[in-house]
Amino acid sequence: MFRKIGLRTIKTALSIGLGMLFYILLRILDKYTGLYDQPTGFRFSDFFSPFFAGIAAAYSLYPSKKQSIAQAKNRVVASLLGGIVGILLTIGYGLIGKISGNDFFTWPNLGEGFSPWQYILPYTLVAFGVLVVVIFGNILHKESAIFVGILTFISVTINPMGMIVNRYNQTLNFLGEAVFGFNRILSTVVGVLISLCVNFFTLPRKNKNDDLLFVIGIEGMLYKDDDNFKGYMNYKLNSLSDKGINISLFTTRTPTTFMHLFNKINISDPVICMSGAALYDKNKKTYLYQEKIPYDVSKRIDKYLEEENVTPFKNYIINDVAYIYTKSIDNIGEKLYAESKKNAPYCNFVLGEDLDKNDVLYYLIIDTIANVKRIKDNIEKNFSDDVICQIYDVFDNSEIVPELKFIKLYSKKVLELNVLKKYKEEKNYRIVSLTTSNLAEHLKDNSDIKLSTYFEGEDIIACDSYEEMFRKISHIYYSKKYRKKEVE
Repeated sequence: MFRKIGLRTIKTALSIGLGMLFYILLRILDKYTGLYDQPTGFRFSDFFSPFFAGIAAAYSLYPSKKQSIAQAKNRVVASLLGGIVGILLTIGYGLIGKISGNDFFTWPNLGEGFSPWQYILPYTLVAFGVLVVVIFGNILHKESAIFVGILTFISVTINPMGMIVNRYNQTLNFLGEAVFGFNRILSTVVGVLISLCVNFFTLPRKNKNDDLLFVIGIEGMLYKDDDNFKGYMNYKLNSLSDKGINISLFTTRTPTTFMHLFNKINISDPVICMSGAALYDKNKKTYLYQEKIPYDVSKRIDKYLEEENVTPFKNYIINDVAYIYTKSIDNIGEKLYAESKKNAPYCNFVLGEDLDKNDVLYYLIIDTIANVKRIKDNIEKNFSDDVICQIYDVFDNSEIVPELKFIKLYSKKVLELNVLKKYKEEKNYRIVSLTTSNLAEHLKDNSDIKLSTYFEGEDIIACDSYEEMFRKISHIYYSKKYRKKEVE
């Protein structure tokens, strides 16, 4: 079975094809201006190679526009770095020969005969030139461009295009190498520009449901061991964002444990975090809305937990800073959790008395599996009108603390997802939920359109895989079926 040919493959082939077409146009221009038949002198096509342009185009096409631009910059910088050093070396060598009148100082061309002594010095200088490319790459803080810069430098100095070199060396015996160097640089620049134009070009679509906000519950999409997305999720999320689709994430996590994900993805809207207890603007690093446990309820919960000899981690948001308070560390699980928060970004960990008369964002309790279940049962029995409980399995696979789990207590109003509703009203959005675990059930219940890889139901669009889920996001975004109905 042949795999389906993707859009990126088609764009790569198109970019390379356009590079070849550009060369053909230059040759036609040479022909009709009479330049091509001249034995020496300038020709347009001498400054462009479809070979090097094709390589540059192929390596500049990345899944997302952001990655493509970054790679394009790297290739242009690398070509300029390696090309300029190569041109200076060959011109300098030729100038020495010109000034001294010594034919020994003629830069060797592949396929133009062989005299060992005429190769030893130039190739020794090439080896030192590689060091120069590396040094300047580090000075410019372009370490990622150094390898391509070396390739460019070598292609300029040990060049296989004797025909171009010989044509220009009839005018000046070191000019040909310089022309080939500019050929190498310009070919790369043109190839990169062609690939960027092709990659950024999209056929216009008449229908776009711009009032839809796709909220993706990410817990089922993350690896537990490194807290990063599985497989090609980064590419898929960036691809949706590049199309202009409104994307948000729904997570049980705090900014401390989800902000690193945005090193690789770029989404448009704030994150619904802590199971819906807060809406966090990742760009401005501010909490837009919060759903807290009222102070009077928290005092009753504190009293119950104290009677049970349980010390919780109490979480607050004060002036856009997360504060975590606990009075004592009583087990290995609490110790590991506290250590992870002491120097963590986006939060302030305090061991001691907590804030007075402040509403609590949520409680976190780490204890044995039996105690966690007992606490959950008692909380649900005595505080069912005020809070909800969620049990997490983070310690299940740990060899250090296999018997421990933790439980979070949130305001019961979290189930209504008021933080998302407020944002929805502000932006005039309709919510499309994409749920991947049981921790996002209330996201499903508070959305207008429901997709899920986890839940089933008559009003749910089932997805057998994440790939199918991403395909349906694009389908819904462009589909006339999901247009907003006009109010009569």
